Amino acid sequence: MFEEHLDEEYQGVNIDEELNKLELKINNCEQSICKSKRRRNQELALTLLKMHLYNFQFLVITKKRKAQQRWRRRQTMLRNFVIQMLWEKEMNSLQTLPMIISPQILFRNSNSTKPREKKRRDYFEEMRHSFTDEQWLNTLHLSQNTFAMLCERLKEGADKAEVSRSLGKRIFIALYTFATGTNFHYIALLFNVSVVEIREILKWFVKTFLKQMGSSLLVMPHEDQEYLEIRTAFQQASYMPPVAVGVLSIFELSVDGKRIGAKVQGNDRVIVQVIIDDRLLFRKVEIAGNKPSLLLRNNSEVNCIRWPKIFGRSVSCFVAAPKDYPLRTWLMKSYDNPKKAYEFDFNEAMDNLYIFPDVALQRLFGRWKILSSSEFIESQLKGNIAKVCCALHNLLEEIEEFYDDNWLGNVHLSKYSYTFRSQLTQYYDDCKEALEMRDFLARCIGWSQKLDE
Repeated sequence: MFEEHLDEEYQGVNIDEELNKLELKINNCEQSICKSKRRRNQELALTLLKMHLYNFQFLVITKKRKAQQRWRRRQTMLRNFVIQMLWEKEMNSLQTLPMIISPQILFRNSNSTKPREKKRRDYFEEMRHSFTDEQWLNTLHLSQNTFAMLCERLKEGADKAEVSRSLGKRIFIALYTFATGTNFHYIALLFNVSVVEIREILKWFVKTFLKQMGSSLLVMPHEDQEYLEIRTAFQQASYMPPVAVGVLSIFELSVDGKRIGAKVQGNDRVIVQVIIDDRLLFRKVEIAGNKPSLLLRNNSEVNCIRWPKIFGRSVSCFVAAPKDYPLRTWLMKSYDNPKKAYEFDFNEAMDNLYIFPDVALQRLFGRWKILSSSEFIESQLKGNIAKVCCALHNLLEEIEEFYDDNWLGNVHLSKYSYTFRSQLTQYYDDCKEALEMRDFLARCIGWSQKLDE
């Protein structure tokens, strides 16, 4: 009966038998004491045996054994560990909720006995009226005044049915999806709509925005004075002569993201081609399905600019192109294998120009997380979303809207950089002229540096 109270190493010992022997020995001692003449010493020995038996029984039966103590300590540690894990998961889940929702909104009516379906509320009105300026910026990445302006502009192209269905709510949901890149199911629960309606809202917003504001925000310069300002700004940013009117950049977006087994109609990626000016604005945006082709055959937008004279020679204005692009009179790229001093100078000047698209794309992806979202979006819609993001970027940059570098988070732009499968080495009629013009511009850089000295 005592074995269950022992340590593990003593579990096999027969305690009852040992105790019976000890009790028998004590009884024999009591009988011998009565017959013995040395009764005093034997009584003392008997008392010690009884104390030993009592202590042994107390230690085995009453006192908690070490095995039980270790087991309970392990149970306590395990319970604390599980509670700690649950606490951390709870805190992480709370952090994923939008910062705009106050605790009163999250936990109100927590003790209510109403059905669960009746507790679901549309948070749009609470968000719209309880937002602080900081919450507007951190949530939608634009101010409340800009949001109101967008509602007024898009209201002009909306029909009465769309206005009656809360135009502001639809725009808010679209901008929230653009800025956060959150899972559509979460957004649907947050705003008490279906996932299908979220996609319909995105399609409506993209179509309406491009129709109402896209043509005015994504446009190449029309006046020579504006081109002159861009050329002068690029000249000040590098030693390049004042002939650069933009920088061509290419990035690609995944259509199916991380979704496994998604069936995509058409292409599985979207190639976005943009021309960026000195103010980090996207002047032209084109979407390609297989390979980039911007400004390869259509040179009218750049070639129509009045040719400036550099050291007495008329030089065509150009757009700085990626290194794998073909060289043309209006498309300049760095030397592949520079050897001479002026070739290194030209490459250094081109590197200074390539900084502009790097900064512009950081601000673009930082503001609109939907570009890096893993949510499944079909290719045509994803391409139009990219156009709208560029147009919204231009709008916010024009009005000098606040931007936080922390918005970019863990997004690595190198993941979205376009990799040329092969160089676009097709021969063009102006290749020889383009080579001569690049050499002339490269030498002009060295001459300008000497004049500055």
